[in-house]
Amino acid sequence: MAPDVFPMPLINLEDPHFYSAFLARLSRVGQFEGAAAVWAEALPWLCQVLGAQAASLVYGGARPFQLQEGEIPEVVRPVIAAWEQEITRLWGWVPSAPSPISARPSLPMIESPVAEIRLRAIPLWEDNTLVGGLTLIRRGVGWSTWQPSTEVAWAGLALVEAMVHLASLSERVHSMQQRLTHLTLFYDIGQKLTSSLDLSVVLQETTALAASALAADASTLMLVDEKTQELVFEIPVGSVGGILHQQRIPLTQGIAGWVAMHGVPTFCNDVTTDSRFNSQVDAMTGYVTRSVACVPLQVKGRIIGVLEVLNKQHPEGFNQQDLEWLSTIASQAAIAIENARLYEGLRQEQERIIRVQEQERHALAQDLHDGPVATLGAVIMNLENVQRLLSQDPTRVGDELMYLTNTIRAAYRELRQRLFELRPVILRTKGLLAALRSYATYLQEISKLTVILELPEALPDLMPQAAEAVFVIIQEAINNVRKHAQAQRCWLRIRVLGTGRKQPPANHYLLVEIEDDGLGFDVNSAERISEEQGSLGLLGMRERAELLGARLTLLSPRPNGQSGSLVRLEVPLERLVNSAGATPF
Repeated sequence: MAPDVFPMPLINLEDPHFYSAFLARLSRVGQFEGAAAVWAEALPWLCQVLGAQAASLVYGGARPFQLQEGEIPEVVRPVIAAWEQEITRLWGWVPSAPSPISARPSLPMIESPVAEIRLRAIPLWEDNTLVGGLTLIRRGVGWSTWQPSTEVAWAGLALVEAMVHLASLSERVHSMQQRLTHLTLFYDIGQKLTSSLDLSVVLQETTALAASALAADASTLMLVDEKTQELVFEIPVGSVGGILHQQRIPLTQGIAGWVAMHGVPTFCNDVTTDSRFNSQVDAMTGYVTRSVACVPLQVKGRIIGVLEVLNKQHPEGFNQQDLEWLSTIASQAAIAIENARLYEGLRQEQERIIRVQEQERHALAQDLHDGPVATLGAVIMNLENVQRLLSQDPTRVGDELMYLTNTIRAAYRELRQRLFELRPVILRTKGLLAALRSYATYLQEISKLTVILELPEALPDLMPQAAEAVFVIIQEAINNVRKHAQAQRCWLRIRVLGTGRKQPPANHYLLVEIEDDGLGFDVNSAERISEEQGSLGLLGMRERAELLGARLTLLSPRPNGQSGSLVRLEVPLERLVNSAGATPF
């Protein structure tokens, strides 16, 4: 008995207009919607053309999918499912499957368990690679075997192959269009993120754009608080954003915490199966998280936060490409955030410098008003008195002139003191040690405090700015002793310490100690008052030490003593030494 062949279709395959119109329609669909849309449109046509009542399709690619057309009898479903499972095993889109095959493997035959239902299984090939399988189902006689020996059978097979090629091409075109759309979007993202140096604006733009670019319901940008080792919800976008703002979670909790700790992007399309997921945030907000994609924000290898998007709107959920796009956004955002932070830091530093300068000008004006200016006012009044005495009582002129001479000398010394405190010329001309010796001599002249110097014979060639910073810290420490300690003696010690005289300066540091035998003070209380009132004493010493990369230690009472205080400054020598100058090491 001759084998059955495909019956004559309802549409005439010999009509060239049929092919052109059909393929043109599918091309338009595939251009904008991809392979799944092509097959969804083509499957009913193929059933009509090939005389099938139903069809089942399984198709691989970047986003595998399954489609069914018509009513598939329950009795044949297990047979079709087993055959499609074998197809999926061989095409390579399942993560555990091997690399794509280079030769067509033999596939098992598919037979219907009942005689009145006929099955036709067609492997789908693209460039000698298995990409899917199509099963046609028909009730009644026919199709006992596949015999593509007639013109109709060959035309039907050619039409199926044409669908495969068109779907594959449309997938590439659709993927390229999506990529172009994403690239355009990320160009816009880059423009927006770099158009502002306002940190809040950058954070808001980053979070909103991430949700938009990945078609997610919500997104969150969290920054790492390194002091508390927590993630802070800076910009949550979505229906519960206001509830989450500034909320905190430990770095050890949740998928976001895991990403922040490990620095590895990840996604999960069913959070109920992920042990890392922390449901406490959902419980707090009432929001139901189904899927998550999360990437770290990194700057120079340092993780500063995470960017997270929630609940992909597409039913297939997040995929590896989404993770790559989100990582791209995060890379741009991390740079923008760091730039905004640096700008904010510079702005705050500028404001602080202006504020400190205003305070210093006010303090200097007050000192000049209460000191030299008041003295000069008194001198002017006494000169007017001398003029009167010249005509009324010349014998008293000598005493008045002597008083004026002493007063002017005192004003001169006071002006010298102010100038020395502002910036001693000897510091620039002869260096730090000479300036400190001159300063100690000057202190002996104007106060009862005995300053005992323990200085080395020489120091390395220090940069002028660094030497000035060290001098100002020493000067401020000694001023505090003079004003508050009621001390009789003060020791100033300077040494250069390191691992050996032949080691480079990087292994050495400058040790400065200012010790007194005064009353001492409460260190914690003094620092708290300094920060709250913004006073220039301890706060200025701390800030200058930070600029030097130095460690400043305040001890009271001093070691091995029941009173007094000790200020210790430890500065890496490489932060002080002029790189162009020679050192004794």
